[in-house]
Amino acid sequence: MSMRRCLVLLAALTIPAFGSAAPIFTPGGGIASSRLNPTYQIGQDGIAKFINLDPATMLGGQPISVVLSQLGQNATGLATETNRALAAEKAASDTISTTQTTANAALKNTFDLLTTLNANFLLKAGVNAPTASGIIGLAGLDANGAVTAPVNTTGSAWGQSYIGGGFIPAGNGYTARPSFSSGWNNGDPFLYPNTTLVGGHTDHDDGYLKVTGSPWSMSDSGGAIAAIYDTIGDQGTGRNGCGNDDGCSLYVGSQITPFRIEAGSQVTRDDSTPRTVALTGSTVTITPALSTAQIRLLKQWMRVYANYDAPGGNAAGGSYWTNWNGQTLTTATFTPNVYYGYVASWTQGTDYTVLNIVSDPDGRAAGWRTEASAATVTTAPGQNSGDLIDADSASPTWTYRTPSVFIGGAYKKFNMNQTVACLTTEVDTLTRQCEANEIDLWGGSTASGVRGRTLHGLTISYGGDQPADGSYNLALAGGNSNLLVMAPNWYATAVQSDPLYVGPLEGPSRDVSGGPTTAVIASLASSTNTGGQTFSNFTYIRPMWWAQRFATDPGSTTDYANETISYGVSVGAGRGQLGTIQERIELNPQAYKNGIGLCGYNACAYVDSHGKIVSGGDILTGNGAALYTVDPNGSNAAYAYSDSTYQMNIAFNSQAGTSASYSGAQGAPGLHLKGALLADGNVSVAAGKSLGLNDSDGVMGGYQYLVDATSTTGPVLHQVVANKNGLAGTFYVDGALTTGGAAKLASLETVGTAVFDSAITVSGDINLAAGKSVNMCDSATPSLCSYFHSTSYANAKISPYTGNYGGAFVAGSFTLNSLPTADDDGAQVWCSDCKVNGVVGVPVWWHASVSGWRDSTNAALVAQ
Repeated sequence: MSMRRCLVLLAALTIPAFGSAAPIFTPGGGIASSRLNPTYQIGQDGIAKFINLDPATMLGGQPISVVLSQLGQNATGLATETNRALAAEKAASDTISTTQTTANAALKNTFDLLTTLNANFLLKAGVNAPTASGIIGLAGLDANGAVTAPVNTTGSAWGQSYIGGGFIPAGNGYTARPSFSSGWNNGDPFLYPNTTLVGGHTDHDDGYLKVTGSPWSMSDSGGAIAAIYDTIGDQGTGRNGCGNDDGCSLYVGSQITPFRIEAGSQVTRDDSTPRTVALTGSTVTITPALSTAQIRLLKQWMRVYANYDAPGGNAAGGSYWTNWNGQTLTTATFTPNVYYGYVASWTQGTDYTVLNIVSDPDGRAAGWRTEASAATVTTAPGQNSGDLIDADSASPTWTYRTPSVFIGGAYKKFNMNQTVACLTTEVDTLTRQCEANEIDLWGGSTASGVRGRTLHGLTISYGGDQPADGSYNLALAGGNSNLLVMAPNWYATAVQSDPLYVGPLEGPSRDVSGGPTTAVIASLASSTNTGGQTFSNFTYIRPMWWAQRFATDPGSTTDYANETISYGVSVGAGRGQLGTIQERIELNPQAYKNGIGLCGYNACAYVDSHGKIVSGGDILTGNGAALYTVDPNGSNAAYAYSDSTYQMNIAFNSQAGTSASYSGAQGAPGLHLKGALLADGNVSVAAGKSLGLNDSDGVMGGYQYLVDATSTTGPVLHQVVANKNGLAGTFYVDGALTTGGAAKLASLETVGTAVFDSAITVSGDINLAAGKSVNMCDSATPSLCSYFHSTSYANAKISPYTGNYGGAFVAGSFTLNSLPTADDDGAQVWCSDCKVNGVVGVPVWWHASVSGWRDSTNAALVAQ
């Protein structure tokens, strides 16, 4: 029986087995991979049959190749000796005895080997069973090499090739594969093998990821449920960013990191070994070769930069940022038009490393590209027209002046780059809307009177000194229908900042018992700060819009009738508040509802609802400008202006038959005052013009005009009263008429007293109304007067006003020798030295019939 068991085991070890590649199971159920492709099969008898075992596999402290060699030698010797014993069994018992002794020794050696094998091989009873009663359990494999029991270990499971989970059937050009994998690209040429996949090889490779947790500390000690960070160096400084007592579901961080590998004759940052760099149109040769540590950092498709810039842009070697007004600012960020490519492969020589360069890892065309253009360049950087070493650019990135390369870096770092492709090329799709990101905030109930929690939807905070021009916290660009849409609740402040504030929809309070109430609608802001980086010791200047309620609306409704909307400047106060109001425009002002107010600091001018202008101060025109009026046809008719003589001028455009502006008034120009004219100074008309009065028909019936002086006559003022209805016009003075000089009248009719301080020259008759007189008073004693009037017989009569004075006619007094030599027939004068009837001084008359003077007796005159 012992010999038979030995031969069966030997057969099990030497007969080729069936099945597929599988790992080797070690005691305790551990799995270790093999460099060969071992196969085995467990028969119905529970015996495992192995082929293609790794000769280095250890059994009992010896390589399995040695053990098997000994087993073969012992088995061969045993078979030989057994056959000899059976053949000579009848011949010689001594020989049998000797042979038996030898066989027993061989069997002992075989049993010792079997003891060793029994200690290192597992029994069928342990397959898919836990370790118990001295039987070591293990996970079995099916005919496809798949484990038929779950792997659950308190130790570590590590797949140096890859690790995966789940199952996606073969299809769409791919073999059967795990739905989760790490370290395996399944032949995908665009997928880096180190990528961890949850699905993702092809269409409908469904994979789902759920990470559940609850932050309970800071950093990696429960500070965030998931953290993704771009960092190198001490990992203790690059954790998930949730410090203090904050908690994050997801933390994503980026920072500027150095290149993985740098090389150049002037570059010693990596390992203090200067290396020369030779560039061609598609290769980089580095001498001496990169170190083992550097090669470990090198990856296929890693980006590599050369320290040469291509021409182009607005400066040497690149471009400065151009602002939103199209201005190039040399104090802003400079973008070098640097050459770069991607490492497709590399060759490690004895004393050199050659990198093969492509312009992008997708198209994989050999060559370089530049920062400004994706076109492949097949000439070495620095050898193209206009190329320059980066150290000579307008804003150098590197100071190295020999060819150098920088591997494993990026020009711009992103935390996240989200893309939503809402295209119209897809057919039979229901999708009509696409959204890049939606944040839903939920607050609690305020039924208890508590406002609840503070909710922040999106916070972008900058720390540090002032960054380069062109930096921003939020940029909205492109041709979307709306770049910013807000739908705030009535109490929500739409924009809360100092430079721009947009208040809530909630208007001013209806309770005006304490005075008008206000609410700021929106405001802009500047300040008296002149550039110092401080938020103290300055004053806000806020152009703003605000609403002011000056009365309570009747009932429970509110309307615009009792609110003024103002735009003006507020100084001081915080955002959403009114400070000291400076200048403003008022819409629907309280004093002139449905009008507009234009207010300075001290007073306002208004245009009421009918267009009437009400000024709270003087109305001034600009220097040399005029104040125009417009006729009903829209023409600029009359205008008032001041000239260099400081006179106020009212002028009229000439008559015209069009309504175009400045073309002239329609009809005769004139100034019509519907009220009184009160002048504190002289009122005058220009030379050759009249001062007239219109009658009831609007026709000028009377007017005054001045005839200028000549060399022989003085100026003459004419008062004209035109005839009307066939009747002569009359110049009528209702009160006293006093003249300081000669008055010359074509006719004069007075109904009251006329006082002339000097002579009156009348070119026509002076007519007195019936019963009226011409009064003559003594200049020394004004009460002593006579009056000259007509009797009922149309005779002229001089009568005294009062007492015994006046009433007499006193003729002019002459001497005999001085009497006029001719006069009107019947003219009477006084001859002071003539004598009649012994009386000296007598009246005398001119008699035309004798052409001489006669006394009362018609006698010739004689002297005393």
